Amino acid sequence: MKALDIIKRPLKNAQFCKGLMFYVVLSCLAVLPASAAEYIVTPSITARETYDDNVFYYDVEDFEHLVSPALDLEFRTERGKVQASLNGDISEYQSHNELDTVDQSHQISAVFTTATSQIGVSGNYVRDYTFTSALEELGVAAERSIRTATQIQPNIRIELDPHNSLECFYRLNKTQHRLDTYPDYRNQDLNIIYIHKLKNELTSLALQLGGSQADYAIGNETGKHQALQILAGIDHPVSETFKLTLKAGVRYTESDFPGAGVERDEAVVINSGFLWGFERITVSANVTRDFSSSIYGEDVTRDRISATLRYRIKENLSCALTAAYNQSETEGFYQKEKSKYYSVMPSVDYRFNEYVSMQVGCSYNKTENKITDQSEDRNRVFVQISAVYPLHY
Repeated sequence: MKALDIIKRPLKNAQFCKGLMFYVVLSCLAVLPASAAEYIVTPSITARETYDDNVFYYDVEDFEHLVSPALDLEFRTERGKVQASLNGDISEYQSHNELDTVDQSHQISAVFTTATSQIGVSGNYVRDYTFTSALEELGVAAERSIRTATQIQPNIRIELDPHNSLECFYRLNKTQHRLDTYPDYRNQDLNIIYIHKLKNELTSLALQLGGSQADYAIGNETGKHQALQILAGIDHPVSETFKLTLKAGVRYTESDFPGAGVERDEAVVINSGFLWGFERITVSANVTRDFSSSIYGEDVTRDRISATLRYRIKENLSCALTAAYNQSETEGFYQKEKSKYYSVMPSVDYRFNEYVSMQVGCSYNKTENKITDQSEDRNRVFVQISAVYPLHY
């Protein structure tokens, strides 16, 4: 896997990544003509009341009061744009104050376009708790710990001709945990994508080559996980109401863990989905087999199936039903994992006007640990009101 060493060369550490992101954003701002600029400031706030009969699977029931303020900023011209967002989640529980949390997520991105290319960079910072992130991303019920993650992603897109384009992006993510139970780790990956549009201007074919590496600490030692994958895909509108997407390929991995030596493996990667839309009904589904970093930094295999049925009753009233299945598994050189996660959520959305909306719904989810033969489930009922007010300058 020496070929994957090229991933390290563009950016050697997180400090350099932060500096590069700052430099590129300032460069984009410098070249954008202020005379033709448009500024959009969008404050928003969401308040949600939730009854949870098994909070964090701690066998306790409680009411959660959640307030989520956010601020989006956008600076736009004909040649590019800069966007930034600040988001927070303040969660308090009626009876169990020890479970109160404050999460935050911040993003910034800049894009500069020319006649034949697009150059951009994005970065984000997240401070949250491992339980929610691990459950949503991997379907794993993990012990709660404060997690901070910093990510940067420079990218470029070049139009070779009207039917062919080339994309390239590099991503570096550094994750740290408050608890010593979980190792701190760094992930980086590099992907190159070739896209060809057919003569009908609607169907596109893609070929993707990518590599990734994860480095993390195991006690006083370090572990390394490298991967190389190649994918081919098609994006095709079968009709005016039915759109199909399919991407598949192979992934080769090589891992070097203390006490386990070097391990190699091959696997199939699949990402498929469809969108079927009518005047009032929209049906979408996705079937995915991919890989993601586990909470311990290792690659975990994810098999996911999700489907959503949405029905528009009238212009400002709609209902939806979402179901998902997630199976995660890793050989566990650090921690063996094999779990299943199920969730179902019906909901109703009502829009009072262009600024204020309300959502009422409930959800049921269940997680099963196939290693320990333990399972947990919970039911949640919620009412949510959101307000957003964009200001143009």
